[in-house]
Amino acid sequence: MPIDTDDIKSEMQVLRSDDAWQQTCMNFCASSVGLFKAAAEVSAVDAAGEEAEQLVVMQVLGIRVLNAIGATDELLLRGYFQPAAIMIRDIVECCFLLDLFSRKPDHLPKWIALGIEAGLKEYRPGQVRELLNEIDGVEREVRGKIYTFYSRQGTHPNPAGIGLIAPSGAVEIGPFSDKDRLKGLTYDLTRFSVLAATHLSQWIIHVDLAEDAAYANLGHACEEMKTVFLGLDAHLKLLKIEMA
Repeated sequence: MPIDTDDIKSEMQVLRSDDAWQQTCMNFCASSVGLFKAAAEVSAVDAAGEEAEQLVVMQVLGIRVLNAIGATDELLLRGYFQPAAIMIRDIVECCFLLDLFSRKPDHLPKWIALGIEAGLKEYRPGQVRELLNEIDGVEREVRGKIYTFYSRQGTHPNPAGIGLIAPSGAVEIGPFSDKDRLKGLTYDLTRFSVLAATHLSQWIIHVDLAEDAAYANLGHACEEMKTVFLGLDAHLKLLKIEMA
């Protein structure tokens, strides 16, 4: 490994294990992972139909979030906050798509039909946010603010996007341990992981699925996500932190 981060990980694991709030966040993320796994194992009754194709696409979106959850957590524990922000932005983008498809399922076949052009000509991230804002009747900033933050701090290099690399304007050389950044990024990791899993669970219950053991496991996972979602807002409000 070019950079040894084992000491940082050990220190960060202590910071997390000593924090009951973060432990609950990790339990919420684990429930989300459980939902994505359960959703990936079910199959449509008509394996050759359009619904089966849509199911696979939604399963892939779920596994993409699952992988990003694992990658984000490992990056956070090793002090790679800016790369972790890139992963969180990916979770946010997938979450918004899952939200749109769960509430307006007619957009899913249109998105699939675009193939590799999806997100380029139509269904660009900004367009997806606008569609969701129209559904909810809210202003652009509601969803744009979080996406812009992770674009500036994680994805797109710019002179102002230094908060995750240079605390208080002082450059850190390489990854570093930081309690506030660990907690702050864990907040959004948890929030959007739970929301993404909830959106997928709300969509998949309308699919004509084969009623086998995988179907039963999915039912249990969906019930667990309901409980997690109901407790999410109150839990997140317990965190009061500002990242300099």
